[in-house]
Amino acid sequence: MTTVAWSIRVGVVAMALVSAGCEHGAQDTGLRLVSLQYGDPRSGTREIAPGSAIPYKVGTSCYGWRLAFEPTPGVVEFEEVLTLPTPAPNWGSDEWTKVASDRASARTRVPADGRSGNAAHEWCVAEGDPEGEYAFTIFRDNARVGRVKFRVLRQ
Repeated sequence: MTTVAWSIRVGVVAMALVSAGCEHGAQDTGLRLVSLQYGDPRSGTREIAPGSAIPYKVGTSCYGWRLAFEPTPGVVEFEEVLTLPTPAPNWGSDEWTKVASDRASARTRVPADGRSGNAAHEWCVAEGDPEGEYAFTIFRDNARVGRVKFRVLRQ
């Protein structure tokens, strides 16, 4: 697992990008998970439908989420939980990411510029990552904002 800071894009976020398969939190947080994306960070990313398969290409297949919220002054902090089907031997852990003792999930703090109204985070496939179903669950102030599932598979 390699974590990559996904650039936060300022601009219009099309709410029509919300796809079936994104589960939103039970509480009305005023936030909306708008897309799941994958791609090579050097050549760009593309949006995929939740539940879709992401190709298992070490170092070049990256996947992440994007969230839109009403702009607000200051920093807005989110927490991402990435859950894997089985433990991963290699995690890109840092001061923002804490890997679970079973190595099958990690929690990452994701601060965002509140003025932009956007937050995002991305990971890249690393050698030894398991194939199968992955899930991102996004929280703000301990309230679940959304959850999206997808698969990472060798083609």
